[in-house]
Amino acid sequence: MQSFLEEYFNEAQLLKELSNPNDCCFFAVVDGNPVGYIRFMEDYSSLPLMKQWKALELKRIYLLKEQLLDFMISYARKENYQAIWLGVWEYNLRAQRFYEKYGFVNSGHKHDFPIGDTPQTDLWFWKFF
Repeated sequence: MQSFLEEYFNEAQLLKELSNPNDCCFFAVVDGNPVGYIRFMEDYSSLPLMKQWKALELKRIYLLKEQLLDFMISYARKENYQAIWLGVWEYNLRAQRFYEKYGFVNSGHKHDFPIGDTPQTDLWFWKFF
């Protein structure tokens, strides 16, 4: 886990993401306190199958409140996206239920998502409009 955090959450990587105009990063603040972070973009490199639709990939979501996912869905609809997709760890049933509550379904596709030397598998969930 430490090597994963060092690779994807180091200062240079985060600055690269924040400076990319196509990379959408939003932070939710309540009473001056951060309560969530969401990152999404139009990027088909992880699941080329999605190229047949105008789609957004949910890259990261960390939240104490559910408003950020509502925000992304609203953004996608307003910008005429046809779909949103995301990867969720196959054993994170709580997260899967959370996404299902928003109309996401398991696409039947999956991908390897190793954390360090630990092999893990993410399931691709998607939602169409």
